[in-house]
Amino acid sequence: MSLFSASLQRAVLTRLEADSEVAALTEGHVYDALPPGELPILYVIFGTETVRDRSDMTSFAAVHEFDLSVITSLSGFQSAKTLASYMCTALLTKPLSLADGHLIALNFQGAVSKRQSTGGGRRIDLKFRALIEQKPPLLKENTI
Repeated sequence: MSLFSASLQRAVLTRLEADSEVAALTEGHVYDALPPGELPILYVIFGTETVRDRSDMTSFAAVHEFDLSVITSLSGFQSAKTLASYMCTALLTKPLSLADGHLIALNFQGAVSKRQSTGGGRRIDLKFRALIEQKPPLLKENTI
């Protein structure tokens, strides 16, 4: 992972939790990890993340490719697709504020929807790509 991974994940989850349309459909069920016990009918979970270094002589930088999954125990896709649409709008219409680094770009890369193998539910995996950079502190020259 990069020095931006935790900051990016927190910003994404915070944005989704704060969005009124996402919150209305999920009833606040936006997760980093699944909670114990019975799962809600419709929820979002932060999925896999792949990070590639893009640092150079002038900045630390990384490309983060991550998944957000919409999971429902309902047999149809309509509510999951509506939620996925709201999530894209929430993440892509206003820049995210990160605790570490500066978000240069956040792009939607694609999605895969499928039936769950058990229970007749549905799952949509949304794929995003973020470019984050941070300028290193200026180094002071030694003076004699």
